[in-house]
Amino acid sequence: MLKLQPNPTFTAKVGIPVPGGEPVQIKLTFKHMTRAALEQFLTGEEAAKRSDVDTVLAIVDAWDGVDAPYNRESVDAVLSQYHAFARSVVSAWVTELTQARLGN
Repeated sequence: MLKLQPNPTFTAKVGIPVPGGEPVQIKLTFKHMTRAALEQFLTGEEAAKRSDVDTVLAIVDAWDGVDAPYNRESVDAVLSQYHAFARSVVSAWVTELTQARLGN
């Protein structure tokens, strides 16, 4: 049944590119956003000013598959080591929100 009010969070696996190897799959708990909120988040005035750390913290609620607790310090550390982390996370989040399970 389609819910008019979806769950406030959802989980998805995200492949994080790592130098010299295959992407590492981690499980993220993402925060849901309405269409209007998503558009504002991606294109509003604050979007260009928002740091990668703040972006990840705004859309991710928890993670599994990272050897550190989910907090600002750990997100900052991951971003400094894995250059494509933020892009991969945001891309997966947007895809999940806009194309969620379109089919096999």
